[in-house]
Amino acid sequence: DGFVLGLYQWLVDIEQGRPALRRCLAGLGYTTKAGPLSSTVVQQFCGDMLMTNVYQLEAAAQCPYQYFAGAVLRLEERERLQWDARVEGQLWHEALALLARYLLETGQDLAEMGETSLRELADEVWCDAAARLAPLYAVAVESYNYRIERLGRGFQRIVEVLAEHSRRGQFRPAAVEVAFGLSRGIPPLRLELQPEGTVLIRGRIDRIETVRAGDTLYVRIIDFKRGTRKLKLSDVYYGFSLQLLVYLAALLDNAQAILPEELGRGRVELVPAGVLYFPLSEPIVKVDGPVDEETLAKKLLAKYKTSGLD
Repeated sequence: DGFVLGLYQWLVDIEQGRPALRRCLAGLGYTTKAGPLSSTVVQQFCGDMLMTNVYQLEAAAQCPYQYFAGAVLRLEERERLQWDARVEGQLWHEALALLARYLLETGQDLAEMGETSLRELADEVWCDAAARLAPLYAVAVESYNYRIERLGRGFQRIVEVLAEHSRRGQFRPAAVEVAFGLSRGIPPLRLELQPEGTVLIRGRIDRIETVRAGDTLYVRIIDFKRGTRKLKLSDVYYGFSLQLLVYLAALLDNAQAILPEELGRGRVELVPAGVLYFPLSEPIVKVDGPVDEETLAKKLLAKYKTSGLD
C-alpha cells in the first residue's frame, strides 16, 4: 500500500504525471449505462411537440434503446420483398375492412346470412383484397397461390365467427380503419406534459361497433391481432399494452366526427362498452378420433374467443 500511495503522490507532483493519473482513475468509475438525455438534446430531436403512435410508446416502455433507434434516429432494416406474417396481417386487415364497408353500404347483416351466402361473400371479398395487396408477391414467391388459398380458408372461418358473434349479440360495425392524426380529418390524441411540451398520438382503429338503447349509444373497439394476445392491466400500467385504451380515448375525444350518424344532433349519451382483441389465426384443434362437422365447428369457434375489457 505504501508503494502505491508513493507512486500516486509522485504522479501528482510532476506535471507530466497528472494527465496519465486522471486517465487511469477515470476507469474506476466508468460505466456503460447511458443516462437520460438532457432537455436540450430532447428539444433538438423533438421540438416542443412530439408526434408518435401507440407502438412507439410501447417500444419505449419495453426497450428505450429500440425506441430511440427506430423512432428518433429512424433506423430501418433494408426492405426486401418477402412473404412474412406482416404481409398476411395486412391481407386479413384489408379483407376485414372491405367486408365491413360492404355491409355498411348494402345494409346487410352477417347474422341473417346463410352458410352458402357467407362463404360466397367471404370468397369474393378475399379475392378483392388479394388482388389489391398481393400481386407483387405472385412473381417473387413460389408458393403464392398456396398461401393465398390457405389464408382464404382462414378468412372464411373468421367471417363465420363474426356472423356467429352477430347472432349472439347486438353490436354491429359502425366504422372501420378509422385514422386519427394521420390526415386533416380527425385530430391526434393530445397529451399535455407541461412544462416539457406536448405529445400527439396518431393511430388507426380497426373496427368500431355500436348498439343503441334509447338515448344511450354503447360503443366498443375491436382490434384484429395475429395470434393470441391478452390485455393485462399490469401491462397497461407499465406502458407495455396501451393500444386499446389509447384508441378508446381517441374515439371519445372525437366521437362526433367519427360517429356523426349514430350520435346525430340530439342528446345521445356515449358509453364505452368494451375494448377487445380479436385473434386472426388458423387454429388447430385436438380431437380424440373422428368427429362430426358440428363438433369441429364448436371447437374452432372456441379458438376465436376475444380478449380484453367489456
